[in-house]
Amino acid sequence: MPIKRRHGVPERVLSGVARDQIDTTTWAPLDEGALPEKHLKLYMARKAGVEAYLRGASTRKIKEVSGFSRVHIYRLIKERCLAIYRDGLPAGWRGLKPHERLVPYTRTAPLAPDPWGAGTAGALQLLFATKGGHNLRTRFENRILRKIGKCDHLSANRIAKQDLIVWFLKEARTLFEVPEENWPFNREKQGRVTLSKYIDQVLDQHPRRALELEGGPEAVKKAKAGDGVDRPKLRLLERVEADAHKLDVRCVINFPNPAGGWEQRLIHRIWVLVLEEVASRCVLGYAISVRREVSKEDVLRMIRHALQRWEPRTASLVKNHKYHPKSGFPSKMDPRFIGACWNSMSVDGALVNVCTTVRGLLKSVVGAELITPLKEDKGYAQRRSLDDRPYIETFFRNFSTPMSRLKPGTGASPKERKGHDPEGAAAKSNFQIEYLEDLLDILVANYNGMPHSQLGYRSPLEQFAFLANREPDLIRTADAGEVSRLLSARKLCRVIARQSGARVHINFGNAEYSAEWLKSRRDLFDEYIEVYLEDDYDARFVTVSHRGQILGALRAAPPWHQSPHTLYMRSAIKSLHKKRIIHLTSLDDPIVQLCEQAERSPEGKLAVHPAYLEARRVYAHVAAIGSLSSKILGGSASPAVAPETQHFQSRDHRVNERSGAADPVPEKRGVTRRKAINTGQKR
Repeated sequence: MPIKRRHGVPERVLSGVARDQIDTTTWAPLDEGALPEKHLKLYMARKAGVEAYLRGASTRKIKEVSGFSRVHIYRLIKERCLAIYRDGLPAGWRGLKPHERLVPYTRTAPLAPDPWGAGTAGALQLLFATKGGHNLRTRFENRILRKIGKCDHLSANRIAKQDLIVWFLKEARTLFEVPEENWPFNREKQGRVTLSKYIDQVLDQHPRRALELEGGPEAVKKAKAGDGVDRPKLRLLERVEADAHKLDVRCVINFPNPAGGWEQRLIHRIWVLVLEEVASRCVLGYAISVRREVSKEDVLRMIRHALQRWEPRTASLVKNHKYHPKSGFPSKMDPRFIGACWNSMSVDGALVNVCTTVRGLLKSVVGAELITPLKEDKGYAQRRSLDDRPYIETFFRNFSTPMSRLKPGTGASPKERKGHDPEGAAAKSNFQIEYLEDLLDILVANYNGMPHSQLGYRSPLEQFAFLANREPDLIRTADAGEVSRLLSARKLCRVIARQSGARVHINFGNAEYSAEWLKSRRDLFDEYIEVYLEDDYDARFVTVSHRGQILGALRAAPPWHQSPHTLYMRSAIKSLHKKRIIHLTSLDDPIVQLCEQAERSPEGKLAVHPAYLEARRVYAHVAAIGSLSSKILGGSASPAVAPETQHFQSRDHRVNERSGAADPVPEKRGVTRRKAINTGQKR
């Protein structure tokens, strides 16, 4: 008599795993509250049966708690709970969800559509299984996920779904002798719905490539950065972020017209560089650049502004914007914050930020490291994502609204510019660069004094002071002399002299420098000495040292000995001289020639030269120094006037700081030109 076979014994093996070795605590859970009431009732019955089976309950007990037989529960565990889910893990409790397909549908029967179009499920699978269908599937998927070469700048990054479907139908026609008798050409929509779902399925299987096709390279970088919840908690002045932002606004400058009155010229590109402290969200310093591209001098000017004492603009040209009572910068709030240094500075990969000059001065003067996307730095910034410097990128939003409300504002996109004429508005309203400088100073200072939602509605200045008082040892300051010479060029120059001792000089910054005392130092002939600028706004004088000993000052030879200027202005003038736009002589002042050349340029023919704007900045600085010295001397100097009405006097011109006008004044020769060169005295 044959032995009766028993199914579902407690010791039965499930997919190679003994029943007592199955641990349901490791199974992926299911959100039971999201199931409809009908599905939830069925799911709970299945779950009770599985738990009873794994406890070793009898067949009768399993039937009582679940309503299913022992064999049915066994199949649920083997075919659903232990099956591999879409995420590559066992389905677990998710496999008991009613109407959840774990194994994709596979059609085996031939197509037999009825007159109403039913009976074509799985038709695309059969098409790919035909002769030539596998090759078509490979080429179709490659076209969906295709990558554009770096040299291909004309092709679109992603092919439209409709174009992909048209290409597939064209290629599928070659697989049949009579295409109209086969799927998808015998259907009304020719399988467009099925092909659209298949395209989405392919993209879902390649999420990284789909993200790049949808959002471009920036979306891929943003996905690497995360949501920021795991960012390290930084202490005060442990890290600052710096970046440059192009302002969406147009400005003008006024040129004197020889026939009388003024002419306006547009400035098309204005940059603002901002340095923000991460822990307190406080802006430490900023700088404005009117060059075509930001230079390393602009970056160093921003750093110097953060290390020096800030003073509000008392004679501001802005009438409808005022300083908030609690606005300002940390250097104004407490004297111990003047020159406060930071430990690291995060920048993007721009060459002006990562150049050797900026990196070296930042290390020697501030004592800070540079965080860049370069490979040699090996930092998180290699992702080159905007989220690597989120605070400074967010801060730039404070400029968009005030600039968009101005009539000369261009808007952030061409759509915002539509219907507006910012250039005409700037010329009509006489919106000058000085107005913009005052406006930016007020905006940044007010930002530091306004409550911040991410700081518990403390202002950045209050948060800065709170963190500084909690850990006062964190504040370390830079040397004031090093800060003042931060923009000063330094170079080793050879003392050039003839055998007779005549024409003893050095070459520095496209000019010759000499002094009477240098002719008597024969021990320095053909020696290399250290040359550097004490004041970057006045390149007429340099200081020299040899083996650590300061020797004295040298003055520039004609024609660079007359008006104050910067090395950038001198380089620009030399470039204009090579182009035969300016003709340099030993008697004429090249700075005055630069101003006259810019003022003579016909409107619309030549853009405003950045060196001219640099000259205006130098004149404003010299006028401010003269006003400050008159206050210190208590009336021994000329009386102080407002910066916008002060005048700077050169050898044969007087330049108005606000308008840039050059008016002739009587020439006064207190010291002769030759005596000034030999003795180093200022004329």
